[in-house]
Amino acid sequence: MAPVIESHTDVLIIGAGPSGLAAAYWMARCGVNARIVDRRATKVFRGHADGLRAGTMELFDSMGFQHRVLHEGVEIAEFCFWAKDEKGNLKRTKQVRSKSLDGAPYRMHGLSQGRIERYVLDAIKDSSNLMVERGVTAESLEYDASLENDHEEYPITVKLRTFTEEELSAASTYGGSQSLSRDRVAPDDVEDLTPERKHEPGTIEIVKAKYLISRDGGRSWTRKQLDIPFTGSTTEHIWGVLDVVPITNFTDIRRAATVASEFGTLLAIPREKQLVRFYVPLTEVDVSSGRFDRSSITLGMMREKVQQMLKPFQFDFKVCDWWTTYQASYLRGLYLRGTIMLSIWIRLVKELPGTSPKVAYISLVMQFTIILRREALPLRTRKQAKVRNQADGITRWTTGVCQSDGRFRILLLAGDMRAEEQKRRVLTFGEYLTSPNSVLRRFSRKPAKLHATIDVVTIHSAPLEDVQLFDFPEALRPFDDDNGWEYDKIWGDEKCHWDMQCDGKINTSGGLGA
Repeated sequence: MAPVIESHTDVLIIGAGPSGLAAAYWMARCGVNARIVDRRATKVFRGHADGLRAGTMELFDSMGFQHRVLHEGVEIAEFCFWAKDEKGNLKRTKQVRSKSLDGAPYRMHGLSQGRIERYVLDAIKDSSNLMVERGVTAESLEYDASLENDHEEYPITVKLRTFTEEELSAASTYGGSQSLSRDRVAPDDVEDLTPERKHEPGTIEIVKAKYLISRDGGRSWTRKQLDIPFTGSTTEHIWGVLDVVPITNFTDIRRAATVASEFGTLLAIPREKQLVRFYVPLTEVDVSSGRFDRSSITLGMMREKVQQMLKPFQFDFKVCDWWTTYQASYLRGLYLRGTIMLSIWIRLVKELPGTSPKVAYISLVMQFTIILRREALPLRTRKQAKVRNQADGITRWTTGVCQSDGRFRILLLAGDMRAEEQKRRVLTFGEYLTSPNSVLRRFSRKPAKLHATIDVVTIHSAPLEDVQLFDFPEALRPFDDDNGWEYDKIWGDEKCHWDMQCDGKINTSGGLGA
């Protein structure tokens, strides 16, 4: 008989895809007692979601691994639209770029979900020993509403079961991808081919949790347990999805493109390693009569459909990295929504033991701005800006300055520190921050560390050469006995002659402050 054990955790996360891992990342960064489980025997290595919006790249910058996406991924700068002309010939009708991203730090990128999972897993490992428990399925969910207002209680009960070896083998099947082996995955993914198991096969575990985060996909088990139905039209489309190295004379194969025809609309997205992702319209079904048998779709059928839609251009492939079929209701969430997990983090951390609920009143977006001026001025924002570090003059996007490290953040716009009156205001504010009743001391979870819960970042408007780091109060440049001063807390809004994106216009062009 399989062993039965019982355990407690503050947060249980079901589903270890990108958004589930994003939730785990913030739990790890904040020291929250959390667990994350997933039915899959391994992480994703190929296929699945493949698009990253510019905003997601900015989030990755704040998490510290955007450079890995830039190194491995493909920037998607333009979109091309193709359709038949009045003579029935396939022509490019439009070529556009997103002007709203001009001057922004990042654009859209194409990259396999498996690589994104790798980056987030590595970031989690840097912060804690939290590990994904794979090959684990949730079998029942109970919720005691009478306990929901007591944050010391565990109102959620979930029954987990560790898959047997036979079930693990079935969970490892990779659909339409080629078989996985050491030489077919990235070197940093090799260990995840055979991940460690927390419990013996067949183990039953009753988990008591304070909070449950469900990120288990479109066919969500949790949604079904809570009896939350899908709403909307019962008519859905069947899409084929291909990751191939195309052999074609189609002009825009390395640009994002749509091809509209009487057979539907084909979508092509360039990817890493010469791959191109194709979304292929196949057929339409009425889901009220049950789910479509996706096994009836073959790779050959999708190849023929793409050839048909791209005529008169030639199309074929010899290398297929991955393929599958989706019903339209599940062809969603192609872009990592880590920001959703960030908002969930705020709700959890403000209520979990050891964190004062009052911290939540500081800000609902994890940072607020103080402008030290005589008159109160409205705060205007733009997407991102570049500033220069006071200590070494290097430039950095504000996404990197304000990192996603689990802390709330005060952004101090210090003005022109050359003016004595303005300098006095900044020094007075520094004295407040170190006072017994300051916001930093009242809400710190580590009394010995002033900035443990709330970080302070300063941006001033004086030329860097006219002010010095030590002109600023120590509360704005924390000191550690072992590591010395923190040099990345004070920045200048000054034009940089070797970096044209650092224009020194935050305060004049709708930047961080008026």
